[in-house]
Amino acid sequence: MATSTSTSSAPELLDTDPREDDAGRPSRLLAALPAALLLFALVVAVTQAWRWWHEVPTLHMDGAFQTASGLYRLADGQWPGRDFFPYLGIAPVLVLYPVFALLGGELTDTVFASRLVSLLSFEAVVGLLAVLVAGRRPLRALAWGAAAAALLVVVAELWAPGLWGAWNGLLGAAALPGNSLRPIRGFAPYVLAAVAYVLLRRGWTVRRAAAVGAAAGVVAALWSNDYGPVSGGLLLAVVTYQVLRRGWVPRLPGLAALWAAAAVGYLVAGLVATAGHLPSLLAYNFLDVRNDQFWYFGPWTEPFRVFSVGDLLRIMADELSLYPLPVLAGVVVYALVRRGLGSLLVTYLGTATFLGGLIGTVGGHAADYFWAFVLWGYAVTAVGAVRLAALALARLPALRTPGTALRLTGAAATVAVLAVAGTAAVQDARQRGGLFAADPRFVYDAGLGGYLDAAFAPQVQAAREREAPVVEEYLGLSGVVDGPPSASVDSVIAALGRQREAFGARLADRPGLVVTTAPEVNDWVTWNLSANWWFYRDLFRGYAPVRTSPLTLGWTPAEPATWAQVPCRTEGSQVVVEAPAAGLYEVTLRYQGPGQGARAFTMVQNDINVAVDAGGFVSLDPGAREQRFPVAVRDPGSGATVLATRDVPGDGGPLTTLESCSASSIAHPAGADTAALYGRLLTPAPPADGG
Repeated sequence: MATSTSTSSAPELLDTDPREDDAGRPSRLLAALPAALLLFALVVAVTQAWRWWHEVPTLHMDGAFQTASGLYRLADGQWPGRDFFPYLGIAPVLVLYPVFALLGGELTDTVFASRLVSLLSFEAVVGLLAVLVAGRRPLRALAWGAAAAALLVVVAELWAPGLWGAWNGLLGAAALPGNSLRPIRGFAPYVLAAVAYVLLRRGWTVRRAAAVGAAAGVVAALWSNDYGPVSGGLLLAVVTYQVLRRGWVPRLPGLAALWAAAAVGYLVAGLVATAGHLPSLLAYNFLDVRNDQFWYFGPWTEPFRVFSVGDLLRIMADELSLYPLPVLAGVVVYALVRRGLGSLLVTYLGTATFLGGLIGTVGGHAADYFWAFVLWGYAVTAVGAVRLAALALARLPALRTPGTALRLTGAAATVAVLAVAGTAAVQDARQRGGLFAADPRFVYDAGLGGYLDAAFAPQVQAAREREAPVVEEYLGLSGVVDGPPSASVDSVIAALGRQREAFGARLADRPGLVVTTAPEVNDWVTWNLSANWWFYRDLFRGYAPVRTSPLTLGWTPAEPATWAQVPCRTEGSQVVVEAPAAGLYEVTLRYQGPGQGARAFTMVQNDINVAVDAGGFVSLDPGAREQRFPVAVRDPGSGATVLATRDVPGDGGPLTTLESCSASSIAHPAGADTAALYGRLLTPAPPADGG
């Protein structure tokens, strides 16, 4: 059998201190402190999840329903890649599933699971960094780090809510599930760092190498697009570097086991989790999503895009994420000098979180994707400062060998603080449930598992009474009651690439009910209408909408209206529509763009899209040859409405050649209230620099 070479003189996992009498009562009390700290961290995570467990979510635009989608599909026996495409990745949803299923599988259980696991992830991040930076007594360091993170959350929730938005909203991004489970997605490198630390801190063997490689392969296959492949691949590179630098033996057999196990882990995990449909999932993630996200999602102006290193640094400065860069540089130098496993893994975590943010920002746009890197930087700084302070205090004669009384006093004070904070958190969670029970604006819905805003009860009841499937623009209350479909994706905005055609096919059978967002909810509705006109045009032509809740419209089939054609032509980089009267028109534009996957695109004026910085422009798919979009004509003037175009970036020659166009006047079915409900589209638009 291969020999083992010790990687370091790291201490045992047991939290012991040779200066204490193992038989003495004070020693037992002090030894129990880590358990108390970990218990507090767990209690806080559970109570915070419990606090939000009472209320049924109603905002269907991403958020809780985006998480619920994957959980309900898994409970229904569906498989990623075969039956659906998890936009958040497989593993971030899988880790929630046991909690969700154990609680009963209702909608509020998805909220509990996401809150619980997100906060546990935050606590584990700080705890693991404390372990790696402290370098001794791992259990004690883990417990102190997790408890400190939990205490910060309690303070923010109960006494200082401003902390949630401090440091560019860092605490909220790190501890709350948000719209897309960011804390869980960003936990991928920490999972692998923990595996590497536990397995390699005691030595290097072929078996341990294979275990580390297999873990890297599984995470790369199952985690999210931004952190999964980066975390897995980077860990393999870091471990390989350490093997070669430290001369661990057996070198070649160990490295062969590391990389071979990673490949096997990737394939096996990916194929098992998708029932053999891994290629289709990869095609969606790395073709459909990658080719569309740059031009499709907003913001759309150049300050939010990366075209150079200078752009990247500017965006990082705007997101307050430059500080961790010098921290990372310092950690890299220390790791090169120290040559220890702990410092190397701290470097790995900083690099992995930086690259994860880089992928989201460069591949898409500025959206605070560097939050995990910022969290790493501040956490390493805080833990390092505590470590240095402890070392400095240990040099003081009076504290060099602290007496039992002093140690017990500190432990008692710590337990007292945690007891007060924990009790307050439990009481707050219990009281919040009582508030809903006493509020006449809410009704308890056993099928959804919590208190539902009474204004949404008719929407839920209508979905329960309908036997035919419901099609939703975003998965929401109606889809949860009806059950998610077994094909394509659950929301129009996730129907990227080839999935647009698959999602559109669901409208071909003229479903009896289609649910969309009410137009006055927010400005993103104007973007959705503009960018996904392929979905809305059938509703405007052949459905009648009625308000079903404060946030939604329900569309039912009606006799299709006839759309009369109007003249349309292109003149250079402009589109001219001869609109005879004010109203909504459909334009079909044929063009030659910069090509699929291009890091550039053209926007055309439609005077509808006013989300963020759109200013009345909608982006064109750079890889398509034709695109339909709606246009609002508020003042037809002499009859010729000129639609301008603009390029992103706009510092070169024209990106897109306009070839021809056709247009039609949009009419609605007889008796449909569409025009009144969407009348705001014909009100004056804000200036281009508004939004």
